[in-house]
Amino acid sequence: MNFFNKLFDNSNYVSYLEKQVKSLIKEIELLKETISDFNKVNDELEQYKEIYDCDVIIDFNVMDVFSIERMNENNKPSTIIGYIRPDRTIGEWGLYCSKEQHQRLCEDFKIYLESKK
Repeated sequence: MNFFNKLFDNSNYVSYLEKQVKSLIKEIELLKETISDFNKVNDELEQYKEIYDCDVIIDFNVMDVFSIERMNENNKPSTIIGYIRPDRTIGEWGLYCSKEQHQRLCEDFKIYLESKK
């Protein structure tokens, strides 16, 4: 292989490497954007976590509660409390809370129902 062929081969290889570097730089920028998007979502989730982790205290007697259910409301899991309004119509109160909080409400409701017997 003569000098010019070697030089040409090296030049092609350098050009190939430059293209690879440019491609990797673009990929890094896209990954940075993805990380930024994930961080924004994480920040939003942290705000919801603070809300979901709070206790809920309900006076079942005053509300005249007759059911507690887990449903999907606005594409979010939620707890629906069925109650009788003062005008004797049925009302529903939706709470966005964790599954664990829902279970605690159900346990409290069971205790309430037992106390009514």
